[in-house]
Formats: sequence, structure tokens, C-alpha cells
Amino acid sequence: MKIKEALVIPMMHDAASQYSAHVEINQSNRTAEQAQQFHVCHMFLYNYYKHLLPKYRDGRTISWAHISDPAVRWALIDEGKSAFLRTKNGGPARLKAGLPKWEEAPDEAASRKEMAGFLEKCSVRGMAAPGVDGCGEPCCCGGHASKHITGQACDLQGLQQLGEVIMKAEPGKYRDSTEAVDIFLHKHHLYRPMGQLKGKQQELWHVEAIPVHIRHFPHGHHHAHHRRVRKAHHGC
Repeated sequence: MKIKEALVIPMMHDAASQYSAHVEINQSNRTAEQAQQFHVCHMFLYNYYKHLLPKYRDGRTISWAHISDPAVRWALIDEGKSAFLRTKNGGPARLKAGLPKWEEAPDEAASRKEMAGFLEKCSVRGMAAPGVDGCGEPCCCGGHASKHITGQACDLQGLQQLGEVIMKAEPGKYRDSTEAVDIFLHKHHLYRPMGQLKGKQQELWHVEAIPVHIRHFPHGHHHAHHRRVRKAHHGC
């Protein structure tokens, strides 16, 4: 199910009408190519995933030796990899015509700066799933394709402010603003599958539809509910 029209937009309208709170969509549908760009940059720079590792790595991230290898063809985005592999002067790295060798070789520092700037510009602040199942080169972590591609996930802005407004409108009803937002989202069959994670894995802006078989839970059992939906979640 594509959640933007079915669930997210009605939720946004209710937030505005009930609490005069402005929630907006930051990321909904992505192309497979966009998702793959986000994933490769994330896995080279950061890798916040707990259980995914690149095949060729330095520590937990894609190794520079592998990502800059001119013979490695990037899955989905090979023709555009020069947008991320940059030379010392900031220009695109270029291959020799018809050969897997660099005419102008990429520089690691310049490439890191370019990728970090790209993620920042696109407001990709956390984990970013691949554009294709299995991931592919230059990462090859084996991850599942992003739910943003199929419209099963949205990234939202304004949820923290919504929680604060709900707390003021209904004092004493919720433990904190996070719980207020989670229960409001639940009423619209939405949840934040990575909202209960810790550290850099936590994504309070990422929402998906609650799996149908666990949508109902008794009042006061909010945290048990989140344990069940987290168990049912498999990637972003």
C-alpha cells in the first residue's frame, strides 16, 4: 500500500485541524537510483546499520580502495558515480575512454566532502536502504530495497512540534511528547519502526503503515505494541 495518499495526508490534515500543527513530507517516493545513491554514500561515510556490513570495508564502511577502483561497476548508478567520486580540485573523476582506468583519479577527501554534502542537501540524516534487493556494488551488503521506492514509507518534518502541541492541549494524558505522537500516529494506522531504537539508528521522522495483524492494542499498552511492531519491521 502507498501510504502517502491513504494514510499520511489524512494524518497531516488532522494534525492541522485538531492542533494547528504543521507536519510536512520530507521524503516519500524515491526512485531506485536515488535510493542507491543515498545508500552508497551512507555506507561509505557512516553505516549506522547494526547488522549490515559492506563486503569490502574499512571497519564498518565501504573501503576507499574498493569504492575508488575504476574496474568496479556500481549497481544502478555506474554512469553517475563521477558525481560522488571527485578529484582533488573538486571536479568529476574521469575514466579513460573504453578502459577501466582513471584519466583523472578521485581523491578521498574531496569525495567524502561531496557525498556528505549530497546527503545533507537531500536531508538524509540516518540509515538509507538500497535501491535494489541485495544492494550490489560497490557496497554488496545484501540489504533489502528501500520502502520509499514502493511508497511504503515516508519521512516527515514537524512531528516533534506536533508532540509538544498535543502535550499542551492534553496535559497529563501522555508520558512525554514522543508517546503523544506515537499514539496520534497509531490512530491513523501509522508508526515509527525505528523510533524506539537507540543512538544514530533512531529515526523519529520515518513512518510506515502498521502491519494489519497488529494494528489494535488496548489503551495503556503502547510500549508492548511498539515491541511487536518493531519485531515485524524489516528495513527502511
